[in-house]
Amino acid sequence: MGRFLLNEGRGHSLHTFFKLAACDGARNVFRDAETLNQKLKHIKVVSAHMSGDRSLLVTQSAGSGNCPPLSLDDVLSRPSTTVGEQLPQLAKEVATQVAALGDRTPDQRELRQLLWKHHDAARIANQWMMRGGEQVLQEYGNAVASPVALFQSLASDGATVRYDLQSALHGDLNYSNIAIEDENGITHGYIFDASGSQSGVCVRDVAMLEVTILLHQQAEAGVLRACAPLYATEKEMQIQSVEANDREKNTFTFIRGIRAVAEQFAEPHIYALMVVDNALLQLGGLDFGSSYNKIVSPQDACLLAALASRWYLSFRPESFG
Repeated sequence: MGRFLLNEGRGHSLHTFFKLAACDGARNVFRDAETLNQKLKHIKVVSAHMSGDRSLLVTQSAGSGNCPPLSLDDVLSRPSTTVGEQLPQLAKEVATQVAALGDRTPDQRELRQLLWKHHDAARIANQWMMRGGEQVLQEYGNAVASPVALFQSLASDGATVRYDLQSALHGDLNYSNIAIEDENGITHGYIFDASGSQSGVCVRDVAMLEVTILLHQQAEAGVLRACAPLYATEKEMQIQSVEANDREKNTFTFIRGIRAVAEQFAEPHIYALMVVDNALLQLGGLDFGSSYNKIVSPQDACLLAALASRWYLSFRPESFG
């Protein structure tokens, strides 16, 4: 994040994002940025360059650009009495921008074809065992289900599923790819930094956002556990504890806002399937490197996958056969 100094004493530019990366795949990164540039008013590609083995993408900051944008983490850490009522609208803004990236058309495929094609069953099972998955089953009982067993069933499920296909998705709508502008205490959200944009289930992006919000927050422990009621099999039981702190309350409210929009585009079992799919992606991703793929607590990846699996099965119990 920075600004340009304009020549002839004309001051500085608006706040600007600078993305320095390896040259490999840079053309795809530039293409995805240009897609956002053409689809969303708040995205402006300033320049894109490659030299040697490095690439540089420069985009103008979302919003007015007069102040540095906040992160979603900044907003979720604020007092819930200050931002709580704004979070559903913030979630709607983000989900609406995702929907604007492509056209939606009715489609049907075998259920197994809706899953991320690079899942590795052995890697998922190994991480589940290494990170305390069996302990999660014992501790949470009927509130959870084995994601390993569910994935084995889903991966071979040839049942025809109807859903809406979106012609272009963001591709990487994780917790850090949302910029927030604060205008006198009123927040507005903007998506940026698309990656691997392609067609897919229309609610895949927002399901990824739900999952990464719960696993990537660099905050005190307990956010996922405080939000566990979101995965209750009965909607009337999806109520947060009165003992939750501000971050937990805000996270809970924001995710409910995401789901309120998702319900307009997909049947509940389709959205739940996408949450399971993204949770499995995060669980399997623990196998790569010491950073845990941005996951703060590896066991939370097990817990979320187990909670989401039981939640999905409340819509489609036959998937566990």
